[in-house]
Amino acid sequence: MTDGDLTDTEQAPIQITNVAPSVSLNLIPSGDEGSLLTFEARIQDPGSDDLTVAWSGDCTGWSAPTFYPNDPSGTPDPFPSPDVNPRDVTDTQSVTCGDDGSFMWSVHAMDDDGGATTMEGTFSVNNLPPSLAVAPPSVSVSEATQVTLQATASDPGSDDLTFTWSWDFGPTEVHAFYNDGVGPDPPNSPGGAYPFVASDSSARTYGDDCVCSVSLMVKDDDGGMVAYSTTITVLNVAPAPSIDSATQDAGKNFPAGRFLPFLPINFTGSAGDPGSDDLTFTWDFGDGATSAGTTYYNNGLSADPFPSVDGGFPFTAKDLASHSYRAAGDYVVKLTVKDDDGGTATASFPIHITSPDDLKHEAIKRIKALKEQALARDDNHFLDELDESEEEVWESLGFEHPFHPDAVAALPANDVTAKARDHDKVRLTLGPSWDPKLPSYRTLRLTWSNG
Repeated sequence: MTDGDLTDTEQAPIQITNVAPSVSLNLIPSGDEGSLLTFEARIQDPGSDDLTVAWSGDCTGWSAPTFYPNDPSGTPDPFPSPDVNPRDVTDTQSVTCGDDGSFMWSVHAMDDDGGATTMEGTFSVNNLPPSLAVAPPSVSVSEATQVTLQATASDPGSDDLTFTWSWDFGPTEVHAFYNDGVGPDPPNSPGGAYPFVASDSSARTYGDDCVCSVSLMVKDDDGGMVAYSTTITVLNVAPAPSIDSATQDAGKNFPAGRFLPFLPINFTGSAGDPGSDDLTFTWDFGDGATSAGTTYYNNGLSADPFPSVDGGFPFTAKDLASHSYRAAGDYVVKLTVKDDDGGTATASFPIHITSPDDLKHEAIKRIKALKEQALARDDNHFLDELDESEEEVWESLGFEHPFHPDAVAALPANDVTAKARDHDKVRLTLGPSWDPKLPSYRTLRLTWSNG
């Protein structure tokens, strides 16, 4: 105060009230589960205060509070600090939510004088469907061969995944995979494990040829889904026939594959088919005669429908056939088996129908075997009887003098003369060169030929 000549001063305290910082949101995000979502807030303070900004809320990734000093050097604001230095800062925060839904957020700004402002609200997160990979993408197999498909699904969020496999002609398989490995995912579970990957497989065996489809749907617990379908080409396989036996009730001990004419020969055949097919057997006896086809039904009652993917498989059947031959000779018996899908295969079985001459030659073989035994034991009497028997058989075959040789040769041939005598005997004449050598020779081999 002054009156022109004198001056006086009087002081009075003034109360300065702190003003809390203001908060405004520049960006409230919305986006997809499993994606990074970024908030942006503007914080203003009219005074010269330090500021601390803290975020919190649902989901994961909220960082620790951020300190903004008023002094550019980073020194905390002293008290009091009356110099005016208004603050205006922008703070960002990024989080990730593992599930879709509406979630809480909060931002709290506080100055160093205790002034504080909190703003909060909600933000939304969208569900994303899972992605899917299936191997193999397409399949071609033979009937009765198991088909196995494997699938891997990935969900960006923390969702449970359910695989639903649907095969033509059944079955439908449902397999659930929980995100926590224990139980169903609760609604709004942003803190679960993400991304979530699950693998599954399904198998099916078709017993008949077909072009069958299989579909797979993978669904998360929030309704997101992805679908896949493919075609399974199942190929028919021809049956495998065999002629297992051929017998004749002739009471004769013939070699295998030899039979008498005019007497029935009983054939047994069988066939196996890997699929669930009917089988038809047809016989061809090689002499112009055939048998009418006999069909054996897979279900034992009626014709196989198409396709019959779940019939009995593998399927086997046996068939019997009987046939008599009128003429001697060699024949090839054929069994052809056809399945109801057109697959055909043939088995062959050679046989020989004997003639009287065949039997006589067989008798000669057996007589000669007996003669070898008689020679081994020096049984000359039995040997003579066998000679007579063999001669009679040869004569019945048309040989007038069966034991009379057309030619006789001796080995070694040096100084040896061999001549036939009395139609079944041979005279050997040894020349003078043999006299000193006889002790050194043990064998003189004759080659006897007739007819």
